[in-house]
Amino acid sequence: MIRAIVYESNTGFTKKYAELLSAQTGLPCYSLSENKVNGGDSIIYLGWLCAGKIKGYAKASKNFNIRAVAGVGLRGQDAEALSQLIEQNNTGATPAFYLQGGVDIQRLRGLNKIILKAAVKAMAGKDGNPESKDTLYSYKDYVSPDNLRGLLSWYKSAV
Repeated sequence: MIRAIVYESNTGFTKKYAELLSAQTGLPCYSLSENKVNGGDSIIYLGWLCAGKIKGYAKASKNFNIRAVAGVGLRGQDAEALSQLIEQNNTGATPAFYLQGGVDIQRLRGLNKIILKAAVKAMAGKDGNPESKDTLYSYKDYVSPDNLRGLLSWYKSAV
């Protein structure tokens, strides 16, 4: 039995997904740092993506029985994003999902902010769209209940 949704969020988009998922499933949601879930419990884990890695996933894997994992990133939800998520995070047989989050460069700090700014500079104009740089520097929120359809479908079949 799945006991909770556990997440790690950096700028709030993963937390929003955890809360939406909680509302849809009735499962409580907690940040990874809250320690409100017993070790070994079955959970759904959501983490933000940094350089393709799901933040907190390794730690959560050691402490919990992860029944499903979702990575929240900036790019659109498609088969390639999901394939890369699975490959880069070695999710194995654990059902994995990719969720499009958003960008809020003002809430980023330290190295994460530097990395995103460098990526924006490198990308500017490469896709033929001079506005791409401006898009990443402005606040964008792509969190939507519709993006959770695949994860919710899996959950309904798993319980």
